[in-house]
Parts: sequence; structure tokens; C-alpha cells
Amino acid sequence: MKITFLFLLFLPATLFAQNQQEKLIELADNLETCSAFTQEFEHPFTGDTLERNITKTSDAECTLTESMPNGFLMTCTFSEAARKSVASYYRDLSGADSFGTQTSQSLDESGEQTTTYTINGKEVENPLQESMENGTCVVSQP
Repeated sequence: MKITFLFLLFLPATLFAQNQQEKLIELADNLETCSAFTQEFEHPFTGDTLERNITKTSDAECTLTESMPNGFLMTCTFSEAARKSVASYYRDLSGADSFGTQTSQSLDESGEQTTTYTINGKEVENPLQESMENGTCVVSQP
């Protein structure tokens, strides 16, 4: 017997303040060009004020660091293709009427987990999640 646990997060963009949308566009623009950049932002779930930084680490790589709640730090070292893909995803989020994440996990011995992302009700790929899974992004506690 397969039992599935489902977690659904759906946020109307009206909850996503206008200045946060502008910050995502600014982040996307600087990430796409790998321009040195620092930005404070409000975490969407905790309301904490956190910081993002973009630095060029080589001609081929760009690093995005983002502070996270509870003292964690996400560090992503992107290739040109990866950073442009993530920048595009941030732009799509900034202009969305709604966005969401749905995760289901089987409670049987397989433990299979499936996560889908939606923007304006349409399922989309999340290149940031892919970067977490392939090791391009690493979360640590400094």
C-alpha cells in the first residue's frame, strides 16, 4: 500500500510586496551579467532581513551567496548558462500573479519524493532547485 504525504505552498503575488518584486528583478539583472552586487531582502516565510551578494569568481564562474534563517548560508557557484537560467527564473517569479511549490512523499519503503513548482498555475522547472541537487549550490552554517 502506498501512502503519500502532500505539502502545498501557494502564494498569491499580492502577498509578495512590490519592493520584493523589484528586488528580484534587480537581483536577476545583476546575476545575469555577474555584476558585483549586495542586496538586503525580506525572507518570504520568516520576515527576517537577510543579505544576498554576487561576486565574479573567474571569467567562467559567478558566485551568489544568500543568508538564510537560523544563520545558514547558501553559496552557489554558477556557470554562465546556469546563472542565466536562474536569473530568468527570478524574473518569472517577480512578474507572477501567483507561485507555488508542491511536494509529495511516499510513506512506504520507497520514500519517493516528488516536487513541482508553479508560476501562474503553470508547472515550471526550478533551476535553483536543480542547482541544489547537483551541488552547484551548497547550504552551510558558518
